[in-house]
Amino acid sequence: MDLRQGELLIRIHRFRYLKPSGCGLGGIELVVEESLTATSDGTPRCTARPDHHELVPRPEFTVHGETVEEALGNCLAAIRPRRFFELFLPKA
Repeated sequence: MDLRQGELLIRIHRFRYLKPSGCGLGGIELVVEESLTATSDGTPRCTARPDHHELVPRPEFTVHGETVEEALGNCLAAIRPRRFFELFLPKA
């Protein structure tokens, strides 16, 4: 991989999280961004958040981790007790 100084390469992982909702399943998309560029400043390599094609996630549900699995687990822990409309900012 031949990146120049200041360039980043990020791998995007998409997941669909389903949980019981009434008599069916409610689902939400989750995105984990994994930095493939080494970080020397100690920042975590992965960032996870709920994703929607029109809505912006609330900042408190954007979480970090050293691995995809850790970031995904942290995101699930943050959103599990919440309902869908609580995860995103209101539409303007």
